[in-house]
Amino acid sequence: MLRRGPSIFRLLDNLSRIMIKQIAIAFGILVLAIGGTAEVNAQSGVQKGVRIGYGFATLGGSDVTGTSFQGGITGSAFARIDFNHTFGMQGELGVSMKGASGGFSISHNEYESIEVTYLEAPLLFATSTTLTESVEASLLVGPTIGVSVGDTWSDQQDAVNNLYREEVNQIKADATAGLALQVDRIVVDARYDYGLTKAFVFSDAKSQSVSFSVGYML
Repeated sequence: MLRRGPSIFRLLDNLSRIMIKQIAIAFGILVLAIGGTAEVNAQSGVQKGVRIGYGFATLGGSDVTGTSFQGGITGSAFARIDFNHTFGMQGELGVSMKGASGGFSISHNEYESIEVTYLEAPLLFATSTTLTESVEASLLVGPTIGVSVGDTWSDQQDAVNNLYREEVNQIKADATAGLALQVDRIVVDARYDYGLTKAFVFSDAKSQSVSFSVGYML
């Protein structure tokens, strides 16, 4: 079992979570404002689509040892606005599974696997180049905000799933970078996410993941 801190620390932790949620809401309002302005000024209109893929996630930190990659599904709906032939912005809303496996230790606690499911909203700035008449390559860079919607923990002793929702930081932020290749309406991409915030209350562990997906422009 994980140790519970004194009530004063629990109160401070709850207050910090409230502040993070307020920041996330403000970020969402900013995204909507930017998106609305961009839609008015965009020269090429809005491209909409869906994507689905598979990711490989792990955890890293000074108190994390022995982790291996944990596989999980990722998918999202997206909208892209091109300001011109070179620069644009892509917003998404989707689901991603993060965590780690392999029998590892976090802050002296032993686990067989941890899987956390997030509702994610990336805001990616895109720079593109046309390779042929129907093929376009893009570099995607930007922040991703995620909200935890579920988690499953398995320890090494009995491999029984346990829920420790209070131990998961409900809001996370990642730095995302990726490459995308669009052929007509088909889009394939590869991405790397690096956690900027702690994944758990009791540890400085941060998430890292690589994902590959296929999408379709509607």
